[in-house]
Amino acid sequence: MISCSDYDYFEIVCLFRYPVTLSLRNGEQVSGIAADLCRDMNRDECIQLTVSGTTRQVLFTHITKLTVTVANPHFYEKQFN
Repeated sequence: MISCSDYDYFEIVCLFRYPVTLSLRNGEQVSGIAADLCRDMNRDECIQLTVSGTTRQVLFTHITKLTVTVANPHFYEKQFN
């Protein structure tokens, strides 16, 4: 589970459909368009990205960094513990 203030960053990128890059705990990076917030089959919270025309869910708990890859008035990057 993530804090409410951290959750706000995910809401912003989905609201504006920003292109983002997610850095994951396993070293992988996933880039795509932030589409929605959801829960997976285990009811864990995720962000849903559109990546090359397909939908991909990424668990919040797997994300170490969220980077917005377009200029915007909100934020550029957010680190998560």
